[in-house]
Amino acid sequence: MGFLQTILKDPSLVLGNKKLFSPFYLKKAFSVLFYAIRGTRFASKYGPIRMQIEITDICNFNCVMCDRRNLKNIRELNHNISYKKFKNLINEIRPLYVTLNGLGEPLFNKDIFKFLKLCGDNNITTSMPTNMSLMNEENRNQLVKYPPSILTFSLHGTTHELFEAITESSTYEKCIHNFEALLSKIDRGKTDVRILFVLQSKNLEEYNPMYKFLKKWKLLDSFRLEPVFDFVPNQKVVPEKEEIEHAIEKLNFEIKKCKNQRKKSFLIEWKNKLLELFHRKKLQMTVPCLTPWISTYITATGNVLPCCYLTSEKYIMGNINKKPFRTIWNGKRYQAFRGLLINSRKNIMECYRCFWDDKERVKRYRPITLYNCRWNPYI
Repeated sequence: MGFLQTILKDPSLVLGNKKLFSPFYLKKAFSVLFYAIRGTRFASKYGPIRMQIEITDICNFNCVMCDRRNLKNIRELNHNISYKKFKNLINEIRPLYVTLNGLGEPLFNKDIFKFLKLCGDNNITTSMPTNMSLMNEENRNQLVKYPPSILTFSLHGTTHELFEAITESSTYEKCIHNFEALLSKIDRGKTDVRILFVLQSKNLEEYNPMYKFLKKWKLLDSFRLEPVFDFVPNQKVVPEKEEIEHAIEKLNFEIKKCKNQRKKSFLIEWKNKLLELFHRKKLQMTVPCLTPWISTYITATGNVLPCCYLTSEKYIMGNINKKPFRTIWNGKRYQAFRGLLINSRKNIMECYRCFWDDKERVKRYRPITLYNCRWNPYI
């Protein structure tokens, strides 16, 4: 099952998925991997393994690092995907893994629990990020009844003041309360609960309070620390060199005096992410990225994009309200985009500046193509 784990990019996503053992999905998974590793303009005729769908673009937060700040100047963000449309996509694409989010808060779509039930009934692995602000008792009860495979709480500040500065929302206490109430009810054997923290200029030194939260919630092994992606001009979300150097200097002192090995490992990982953030502005990636062959991103307006980081209208591959997805998946626009990416990530500036790196995956699985692989010059 190693190649399936590679496709999904997270081994835990394949565990317990009964679909993996069906002939169709084994064939689909191998086909998807083969075309991705070979690096052709065409992707598998069976479609992607993963579907990320923005079931709503409505959000009650206005996070300083979020791409919503760009898009709301282009179009209204007040759309929901209907249950009928979602079900049709599930039947057409037949994914193994579905991520239920984009630039909106998933709980704003009143059909969210119908989506989760449909995926659960079809043994589809699901991931649902949320800001927890709408996770009231009624929604908690529904979520416990129809749980996602992975539930991620997006928490970027550990005090009311910092939380509000980043999200422009005064819901810190409510979000923490809702999350802790949910933790007391949800079956963590069925749902992998995670915390996402986007490291940026305002929260570089939050490691001690964040560690306390994670320890309290027993989520130290389920913490995802991600350096910010600079979507929004003039927000100064990416810290200056001097700010990072200062944060690292303080963190080195914390690491040196720390006697607890578990916490020391946590602090060292935080330092590594600070260093990654330090180099982010100068990032120039030429290594393979397999995302446009294994995954797709569908917005609440029906636009199909190769990746959730590529939200500009110039990257729209088609619209599911106008054409069937299977026509879009290997249509001229998708083929042209994959061709540009194969030739050089420099052809797509957002990809050139993106951190994603599939070099090791390509090296490991080249044998399935008999080394007939267009990625060879980049590995």
